[in-house]
Amino acid sequence: MPRQNLVLSPSLAPVGQLFLEAPASEIHTFILGAHDLLRRAPELVDRVRADLDAHGLAKKSLRWSDAAFRFSETPRLPGVCDETGVRKDKPSALSQGRPRTPAEVVTIFLLLRGLLGEGFKGWTTATFLRESITLRVAFANYGMHMPCPSTLTELVNAVSNETRCRILDAQIRQAKVEGLDDFKTMFQDSTAVDANTVWPTDSGIIVALIERIVRVGGQMNKWKVSPICPRKLAAHLKELSHLDRDIDLAGGKNRTKIRAAAYEKMLRKGHQARRIVEREVRKVRAAINANKLAPRLRAAAEVAANQLQSDARMLAQILANCHTRIVEGRRVASADKIASISDRDAAFIVKGQRDPVVGYKPQLARSGGGFVTALLVSVGNACDSSQLIAMLEAVMARTGVLPNVVSADDGYASKANVEKVRLAGVTVVSISGSKGRKLTDAFAWCSDSHVKARKDRSAIESLMFTLKDGFDFGRAGRRGIDSVTGELLEKILAYNLCLIQRKRAEQKDRAKSAIPPPVADAA
Repeated sequence: MPRQNLVLSPSLAPVGQLFLEAPASEIHTFILGAHDLLRRAPELVDRVRADLDAHGLAKKSLRWSDAAFRFSETPRLPGVCDETGVRKDKPSALSQGRPRTPAEVVTIFLLLRGLLGEGFKGWTTATFLRESITLRVAFANYGMHMPCPSTLTELVNAVSNETRCRILDAQIRQAKVEGLDDFKTMFQDSTAVDANTVWPTDSGIIVALIERIVRVGGQMNKWKVSPICPRKLAAHLKELSHLDRDIDLAGGKNRTKIRAAAYEKMLRKGHQARRIVEREVRKVRAAINANKLAPRLRAAAEVAANQLQSDARMLAQILANCHTRIVEGRRVASADKIASISDRDAAFIVKGQRDPVVGYKPQLARSGGGFVTALLVSVGNACDSSQLIAMLEAVMARTGVLPNVVSADDGYASKANVEKVRLAGVTVVSISGSKGRKLTDAFAWCSDSHVKARKDRSAIESLMFTLKDGFDFGRAGRRGIDSVTGELLEKILAYNLCLIQRKRAEQKDRAKSAIPPPVADAA
């Protein structure tokens, strides 16, 4: 039978469909799980709504301040009463206006962002939002249209980390009530998360800082301030960029001397640029204070001025670090190192024999059933041993259960940690490795309970892999410790929600297999 060629049209004609049904997909199951969570814990919706109202009220107050400023700067016509034009009292509550996105929808999208692993403006997520039949059906049930990605980003970012923690509380409470986990076991470990930044070099940071100073300073005319872009600074930036390139491309036997010579020139030029920047920043600050600006413009101008001032201090710090390392040949203290100019909270993270990363070192606690029960994100490369007690207290507060078993690797080994955990009432305190063995009685070390705790500790390594591979936990898209903590919490919430759904399905399967088959009637 001859093949039939398809007729390819330049556009896709619409397909008539009377009813549109959501497919039985993982996203469908996930959204149903989110609905169930909000139905069982309606207080979460109230908390999200309060966060959204606070965000909206802050924006409304700023608009009111702008209106009041314009009113005060407008000349009055003779005989016109000054009472008209603007409210005298600052708004203290939101009034009825345009329809707002419901708090339930914002909460569901918060969980979805954790599942998808990237922001709503990312290409993959934006395509999914446009193409998903499940979301079309869901929004038809809500009686509303899909918000645009920028609106979703603003609304989800308005939810506080405290509210995210309350959602985690509700998940653990739900798992406990349904008997999905008894939370009698606690495994703890840390991992490295890449920050949203590039790998730093002293020369690259110097050039990037001055480039940002020129870029931000060149926009100051928005706020009636003379822009920062003197010719000398531009000339210094050009020479510094060439020196940075020479340092990066230096090779051969004499590469160390070539880099040292280039760095010495860079330090001289860098200090000259720094003095220009500091002088210009003082002028900018004085001009902003002298200008009459509307509150919204003043707030934006202050942000820009603070950025310039911070960059000037950072430039001085990185030049001092470079002088210490290159000229004096001494190591720079970790507290003084600058790992990123886009995320000041990011730090150099070194774990064992693995390659170092620039980012964060979150602590995770896993239950015996696989749930993440606590998250702690600290600034810098905090020592693991200093985080054990805080995590145990967080787990006990969230679950309401004192674990029988606490298991961790030898990074958490310390005599004080073991004594405090035992005093809390934990029966088995298992610290793996040679350090943990020294802190454990020989008889206890060889007991079945301790051997099992050490053997089962690999479960948290599996959790780390699942989070990084399935929820993009190993890479942060946002910047700053508060934003990164919120992002990691969202990914944990999505993981826990998927685990709840999977364990429920397993419970149903076990219940079905336990039902005896019906007895056939006698003939």
